[in-house]
Amino acid sequence: MTLGVLEPQVAENERYGMYPYAWNKKLFPDNMLERLYYHLHEGGIYREVMHETELSKAEFVKFMGMYPQTLLSICVDIKTNEYHGFCWISDIIRTDSMLKGSGSFAFFRKYWNQKTTRTFGMIGCSQWFRFPWKLLIEGVEFDAQNMPTDQGFDLIFGLTPKPNVLAQRYAQSLGFKYVATIPGFTSYHGETVDGLVATQTKEQFKEAEAKFLAEGGLDG
Repeated sequence: MTLGVLEPQVAENERYGMYPYAWNKKLFPDNMLERLYYHLHEGGIYREVMHETELSKAEFVKFMGMYPQTLLSICVDIKTNEYHGFCWISDIIRTDSMLKGSGSFAFFRKYWNQKTTRTFGMIGCSQWFRFPWKLLIEGVEFDAQNMPTDQGFDLIFGLTPKPNVLAQRYAQSLGFKYVATIPGFTSYHGETVDGLVATQTKEQFKEAEAKFLAEGGLDG
């Protein structure tokens, strides 16, 4: 799970990086999406991640590479050039007043560690709310050296199968709030189960981020 093409200097003095795939595609191997697919299977967690539909390799690659309908980012340990997992946003909706989408995280079993995965999660949420996705989606050019931080998503939502308690705890550790239960709305391990709806606004994330940093943040 090593990225031989990733240059350590892409983020000097940092340990963890979250790279938007479409924005940084040149950093990754040509078969990066296939690698993600295979590593989920190797860890036995593919159906944990794709709990509703078992996409084939071709379908998975198409879905994850379907920019800008899917916004994929890859979690990289810059010190070791290893990629630990990825996150993505789909079901993107742009209205006159806001940009919102469904967010998801996936980490390879080898790297399951509460501190590391939470760190990546906080970086991922920060990117969702601060990276200029609105401008990218609309095809508006911006200064890559001085990117605006007010053009990110306004609201991120997600759906968690009720039996997946670990996923619920993880979402809550990133500041998401579970706001509703939809009976029989999703599936998990081949069975129909209730779906728990979680949401987080840009303002709520700022509070979660402040708490994370007060607890030691990236170095805690």
